[in-house]
Amino acid sequence: MLVPESNPHKLRQSLEFYRTLRPDVVLMSTTRGHLSWVRVTLQSWLAAIDEAEQQPLF
Repeated sequence: MLVPESNPHKLRQSLEFYRTLRPDVVLMSTTRGHLSWVRVTLQSWLAAIDEAEQQPLF
């Protein structure tokens, strides 16, 4: 969640960096539901980055 101290510029930089990565598995520091890790394809990884860019948490 973005808070007043959040830095949208740094968020965009982080997402740009993540877009360059090609992971097979992502371990999450926070979980959504029962997932603490997820196997990803390049397509699903890039889709997650796209979603984060289009709908950042406000």
